[in-house]
Amino acid sequence: MRLKIKCEALDINEPGSRYVGRSIDRPLPELFWEEDPGGLASPYVIGIVDSIDLPWSHVESAMLEDGTHYVIMATSANAGEKWKVKITILDYYSGAELASAESDIEVDRHNQFYILFKVSGNSVEKISSGLIDPDTAPTKETGGGSTIWETLGDLIPKFGEMMQSMMSMMMQMAVMMAMMQAMAQMMTSIAGAII
Repeated sequence: MRLKIKCEALDINEPGSRYVGRSIDRPLPELFWEEDPGGLASPYVIGIVDSIDLPWSHVESAMLEDGTHYVIMATSANAGEKWKVKITILDYYSGAELASAESDIEVDRHNQFYILFKVSGNSVEKISSGLIDPDTAPTKETGGGSTIWETLGDLIPKFGEMMQSMMSMMMQMAVMMAMMQAMAQMMTSIAGAII
């Protein structure tokens, strides 16, 4: 099902700017704003928000198969610097709200906020929401389906994984082609010797 995911920062108990991050169907690291080991920008950062920018929102699209999915949202704020956030799942075409969850002023890098929901056909059902520790995922039923990521930050790591998995198959094909060329040359030599 094609959906839009809206992440909002609504209120804050501190002045200053913070990174806002989100993940879809994968845990959100505690230090989500840091670069990945390959030197690429973090795929989790969706904005840098200042207290004067509130309320703030970010909307992106995702294609989710039938099954259970989740979105996690956090800020780079440390303990004692709390944010109020909201995650909303919207119909891609109409923009109608299908499910949502809103936190109290309690979200930071150590206390991430999630919504767990089920996609079935053309409907979305909220299962639960609340705080979650970094690098963990809410309970997800087996066979929850896969996600097609639609932001560049998510596509780059997926492309690298895909290329790595294809590399051994491509190497095997190259070896087989070299063997076939060698066999063709041998057969040509044998045919030339017979004639």
